[in-house]
Amino acid sequence: MFSTRTIASGFFMLCAIFALSTMAAITSPASAAPVAPTLKVKVAPKEVSLGKRIEVRGVSRSATRAATTSHPVKVQFRNAGSTVWNPVKTVQTDQQGLYSTGLTARRNGAIKVTGPTGLDSGIRKVRVRSTLKIKGIHRYVKVGDSLGIRGVVRPKGVRKIKIVVKGAGETIRTTTKRHGGFSAKWRPGTSGTFKVRVFSADNEIAIGDDSRRFKVFGLRPSGASYYGPGLYGNGVACGGTLTPSTQGVAHKTLPCGTKVTIRYQGRTATVPVIDRGPYIAGRDYDLTEATRNKLGFGGVGTIWTNH
Repeated sequence: MFSTRTIASGFFMLCAIFALSTMAAITSPASAAPVAPTLKVKVAPKEVSLGKRIEVRGVSRSATRAATTSHPVKVQFRNAGSTVWNPVKTVQTDQQGLYSTGLTARRNGAIKVTGPTGLDSGIRKVRVRSTLKIKGIHRYVKVGDSLGIRGVVRPKGVRKIKIVVKGAGETIRTTTKRHGGFSAKWRPGTSGTFKVRVFSADNEIAIGDDSRRFKVFGLRPSGASYYGPGLYGNGVACGGTLTPSTQGVAHKTLPCGTKVTIRYQGRTATVPVIDRGPYIAGRDYDLTEATRNKLGFGGVGTIWTNH
């Protein structure tokens, strides 16, 4: 027969064996809970100029990280407004499941990656900025004549165009053709200095763009003469001394220092108001001799000015 001490000792041994067996079962790799496969994608930047590079990178791993080996993933693109995914390229991951590649930005859309088992990543949207180019706006236009404004927007497609003429308070609207080109005309109603800027609207293919500001001079005819010889060394009404090299004009009312743009037979000069005059009927400006020579102007005649 077993003593009470012997029975108690055997019981404790059985408990210890059971506990060790349970811990081994818990920590055994064979009993680890399965991990869901991982497939992630990131794109940068999410808004990019037409023709620039989009970086596509991410990770693709199987159910257990230890089992991951290099494998292919398929990069796909969907046009904005479409439901169809198109394969763009296949990329090989490294041994850790990481991948990276680049795409050229051509239009708005979305990117996803598909793994070898058919698992899809999340969807990342990208927006492409258009490029708007203006084809040589003529800087000088006579009052009553038309200024032609032409340009092209890429990527091509039909979209709305807005032309803002600051200083005239006018907005001109037109539409591109299918090839992306557009044209419009603006007719200045008064003389002055204006700033023209063109805006293209968004469309399904790409978001809009805007041009830089173009300075345009609306010119009116003005009677002019010149002065200088015999007056050099004298003071002028706006301060300073008249010399043979002084660039400027005299005007009866324009504030001193006002910049006046003058066109005469294809030549241009922009000079300040430095004096008062002329006081002969039919004449708006007196040019200094240096300004007269710069323009190739005669003694008396008609010039075109923005004031």
